[in-house]
Amino acid sequence: MQIVVSDMHIGASAVNYPALDHFIEKTLPKAEKVIFAGDTLDLWKSKWDEIRNHPTYQLLRQTLVDQDINCTYLIGNHDYMIDQHVDDIATYRDMVIPCDSEPDIYITHGWEFDICHRYNGSWWVSRQVCKHLPDACQRFVRSPSKMVNLNGVYRRAVQRIHREAFKYGEECNCRVIMGHTHTPRAIDGRVYDCGDWVDSFTWIEIHDEQIELKEYNLDFR
Repeated sequence: MQIVVSDMHIGASAVNYPALDHFIEKTLPKAEKVIFAGDTLDLWKSKWDEIRNHPTYQLLRQTLVDQDINCTYLIGNHDYMIDQHVDDIATYRDMVIPCDSEPDIYITHGWEFDICHRYNGSWWVSRQVCKHLPDACQRFVRSPSKMVNLNGVYRRAVQRIHREAFKYGEECNCRVIMGHTHTPRAIDGRVYDCGDWVDSFTWIEIHDEQIELKEYNLDFR
């Protein structure tokens, strides 16, 4: 079983840390591999010294080491500069899990789809902009936490982002797993959004090429 988790936002004040800590301790060790799909750390809202001393960050690192968990770290728009601070981590923008009997699984944070829908650009151009001009991209990617209270704006923006992801999945004949929007979704077997650990407390599990969106039970205590 592989776990894909996005938008932990460690360092931000709005995160449900008791639930996230419990998830890290009890659920992550069950996976053969964990894929962090971006914004695991919130380097927008917190300084690196604050994050590295945060109890949840320390718990995450210790759990990965103690349990010898195989993991892949995909960067998002809130933590794309993590390799400036952490030497012993390899970061990627996306990855593909090849499948035999189902379409391959493409995993990315998803901010490229955000740029793409806002400016009616191509996926390739949007990806290159995010790759080579990440600082400039921050001016055009609105944080979901700042949009959630805008009447209808957030919902429509998320729909458009998911539409871009769906279009990419159809064109490339793959299934897309993403994050970024903080909105968990499973859309017609094509797009799966991990959700977040601010409001939804959700993640994705992959079993035998099948993708399942999971929701955490907040009655864990």
